[in-house]
Amino acid sequence: MKNLRIAACILCVLLVYAFFASDGTWHFRTLQWFEAHSDSLGADYYARQAEGFRTGHLYIAASVDPRFETLKDPYNFDERSAAGIEGLWDASYFRGHYYLYFTPLPVILFYLPFRLIFGAYPPDSLAAVFFAGWSFVMALLFLRRAIQKRVWLWAFVAAFGNVVIFLMPDIRIYEIAAMCGMAMSITWAWALLRFVELPSTRSAMWMSLWLALSIAARPNLLVLIIPTAIAIWLVRNLRLVRAALLPLAVTMLVLLGYNTARFHKPFEFGRTYQLEFTSMVGRRLCGICNGKEALRFINSTEHYLFWPPSFDRHFPWVTLQLAHLDPDVSAPLGADTILGVVPMLPLVLGGSLFALVLGLRRDSATTAATHIMFGAWLTLAALSTCWWVVARYSLDFMVLMSVATAVCLERGLALLEQCGLRTLLLRITIVILAIYSILLGILLGFEGLGGSFRRFNPSLYQSIGHTLHVKVR
Repeated sequence: MKNLRIAACILCVLLVYAFFASDGTWHFRTLQWFEAHSDSLGADYYARQAEGFRTGHLYIAASVDPRFETLKDPYNFDERSAAGIEGLWDASYFRGHYYLYFTPLPVILFYLPFRLIFGAYPPDSLAAVFFAGWSFVMALLFLRRAIQKRVWLWAFVAAFGNVVIFLMPDIRIYEIAAMCGMAMSITWAWALLRFVELPSTRSAMWMSLWLALSIAARPNLLVLIIPTAIAIWLVRNLRLVRAALLPLAVTMLVLLGYNTARFHKPFEFGRTYQLEFTSMVGRRLCGICNGKEALRFINSTEHYLFWPPSFDRHFPWVTLQLAHLDPDVSAPLGADTILGVVPMLPLVLGGSLFALVLGLRRDSATTAATHIMFGAWLTLAALSTCWWVVARYSLDFMVLMSVATAVCLERGLALLEQCGLRTLLLRITIVILAIYSILLGILLGFEGLGGSFRRFNPSLYQSIGHTLHVKVR
């Protein structure tokens, strides 16, 4: 019976993901690498990269305008425009080929296996369902192992209390990379819990492997090394240190070799050769080296923490607002939408407070949760040093924060009860706020990035409003 409930829960979440990823059509059309399933910039790039790998190349399967070779500076947007040359947007151009500066991990984990089984490539939307579903399953496994009460409520918070569904209606390479990183990092969280429960060579290697894949998917997740190192240090076993270093070392060597084979530089991921509005040569995207960048860090932290959604009387009643960035130290792209973790998941404040209080407790679930919460906050801080703020980046920490918050709140409530305090009102408040996060995340899906849901399926959007007897945007 328990397994049946778990299966029903997973199926429910996957159906919701599939609904929004297909814009309410429930249809996912497979494609060949040269076909497009979306007009959005950045769509279908992973299918092209998979085709490149399948045919024995590190570059993606895309033709390059031969006039690129005649340009003095092919990374200068004005020079390309004057010559009438349209490069592949946000790809990395190097010596006559296009490469991706995004992680190749989704290609290895999903696109190539899918091509091998079905003879065609999946649309990016189906890949999003795969990685978001992976993330949910691992979050559910973590919660079932770490807490005993309200597991299903917290599981739905982990599934919907973030911007995953908001991103689903218009999926491109950007969102796939972020969701892949989310899946790897929550799997790292589960492996960290298992390691804290039973430190061993095997659990140390598994924890390190998922940490390495998290970094491979999203390099800014490198900061998760710190809570991982603390967890290993607390055990004080040199054998476990060596076991944990092995997967990290192997993965890093593979990544550095991959970069060297593509760009002849081990630490060049392709950013330098990115085709953008501005040349990326010599640009530093992240860091705090002067007063302007320190102010940028403060502003970006405010966005990732507190930037609110906008509410109005038109269905779906909520939308995201544009960020306000300093153009002198930000990407020259204007601004994108962003949602702070506190307006999305207000319970994270209580969870973080309890994490500080419970930091010295020795039970494995609490120890793992405090490490994960620390890692999530480090990730938020690392993102805030960069020159671009966007909603999808919050996937790097939101799901980690949600599962850590669940454990810390449940442990914190138990501690208060042990001290003789009544917690009924607090528990009711927690349930109400959890339901708020779930509903907010689902409603955002009916908006989608740039109103994508109503743009791609206007008839269904109008029909929902008519059924609810409310005005639509």
